[in-house]
Amino acid sequence: RRYKDESAIGEGRDGNLKYRSISVYEKDSRKKTELLSIIETENNARKKIILYYAAKTKRSENEEQISFAAEQREKARRGDVLETADGKWVTKK
Repeated sequence: RRYKDESAIGEGRDGNLKYRSISVYEKDSRKKTELLSIIETENNARKKIILYYAAKTKRSENEEQISFAAEQREKARRGDVLETADGKWVTKK
């Protein structure tokens, strides 16, 4: 949660977490590497969830990913950073 509060992580339009370049992590490669590892681990877990529900609902992986991404945007808190369909970053109001 801390990383979202710092705006170092945003909810990507594809349902994955995305690294957002901020000076704290750009200046410290160890911290950046740690954060990127956390993002990778979370995105791998999200992929498993998407595949599970795609199989369960007999929808395509892409359809389930779109649904999952919308759900993550809906669940995002005020102040979280979200990627729009055109790739821009906005702060949830």
